Amino acid sequence: MGLEPVLDNHKNVKVRVEHTYDVQKILNAIRDAGALYLDWTSGNPILKRFSEAHRRGAAGRSARNGDKMNPRIIHANLVVKLKGFYREKTTMFFTFAFPIVLILVFGTIFMSQDSMEYRLSVQDLDQTKSSAKAVKALELNGKFKITRVDPSINAAQYVRTAR
Repeated sequence: MGLEPVLDNHKNVKVRVEHTYDVQKILNAIRDAGALYLDWTSGNPILKRFSEAHRRGAAGRSARNGDKMNPRIIHANLVVKLKGFYREKTTMFFTFAFPIVLILVFGTIFMSQDSMEYRLSVQDLDQTKSSAKAVKALELNGKFKITRVDPSINAAQYVRTAR
């Protein structure tokens, strides 16, 4: 991780850094420990101590109204998100219009698929009542044009030559 906070006898936090991208981890460790930090807002560095409320996981850091959700805040967030959503024209297009366009395009492409008929060659090697019922059910469907092939004929050869 590259971060090793150690407390010494004087309640100071010492941190050893191996990589420069560990700075955020260092700042979080300092805040969690409630240690002093440098405040540069005034232009000159001033040592300040984090208050208990700013420490991560500190007592009393729950939501403002306890652990309950405030319906007004939820409603306000929802309104803000919806307004932002409706202001984005490309988002509106790809959410509502584009799916309708796709449905219309693919519907017209595959509209004639309902009346298609498939040619199916069937070779009943089993020749039992159940296999005859299965072939009859395919014929009743209406989608298949059944061509019965004699069991003595090589089916692979028949399919190649019967076009």
